[in-house]
Amino acid sequence: MKNLISSNSVDIKELNLNQILVRGLYTPSLNKQIKSQFKISLPQNNLQINQDKNIICSKNSFDQWSIILFQQLEFEIDNAIAKINEDEKILATNYSEGQIYLEISGENKISILNKITHFDFREKHFPLSTSAQTLIGRVDCNIYNLGNRLLVTCNRSFGDHLKDQLIDAIKF
Repeated sequence: MKNLISSNSVDIKELNLNQILVRGLYTPSLNKQIKSQFKISLPQNNLQINQDKNIICSKNSFDQWSIILFQQLEFEIDNAIAKINEDEKILATNYSEGQIYLEISGENKISILNKITHFDFREKHFPLSTSAQTLIGRVDCNIYNLGNRLLVTCNRSFGDHLKDQLIDAIKF
């Protein structure tokens, strides 16, 4: 974890997380597989999150889920992916190195994000335990509403630009 900035009642930290992207149609056997490997069920509603303190599982689209792990060893991830990929109708991919993960918390987190995105963060449009896909500072991002904090992910190639946009929004 690396603290990027703490100012104006907003804290932004860069986290070192692991992410697995799972593609395929939902089946009870796929859910059982994920549950046995990660101790969490696949959400069935689009943009819904199932979470505990060490894992977030989000349904990104009708046939795609992100599993974000706060604590997991690299060899365990590779073994889990290999086990999931035994089913030829499912494709699991390690996205860990291709993404950056920013945790945004603090009293003014929403007002800062409102400066650089058009997304509506009000509770009725972005309830707890849901995710969203939108642009932040012109960067395509996924946002996970974890209550007192938001997790923002984007492609690593745009990470520096996104961090600069967030820092500038906090400073001004």
